[in-house]
Amino acid sequence: MVQSSGKSASLSYEGSSALFEATHRFIRNDNIQPDKIHRAGFEQTAKAVQDIPEILALEDTSLSHKYQVATERATLGQVKE
Repeated sequence: MVQSSGKSASLSYEGSSALFEATHRFIRNDNIQPDKIHRAGFEQTAKAVQDIPEILALEDTSLSHKYQVATERATLGQVKE
């Protein structure tokens, strides 16, 4: 699915009705907690980059979204006392 990011599920699975149905069962499952999925991804990323002194958070600004963007860089991450 990563290769099909941004496409509909039906296009992503190239006609595989089994994968399509599995995706919908997953999405409809009341036991699935999206916050835990997000947290797991964040935690793995944080482990992978913990020894890198500076990480840039990039965003796609090619779309015409109506929201404010940062005008300067900020340091995120470790809390220093």
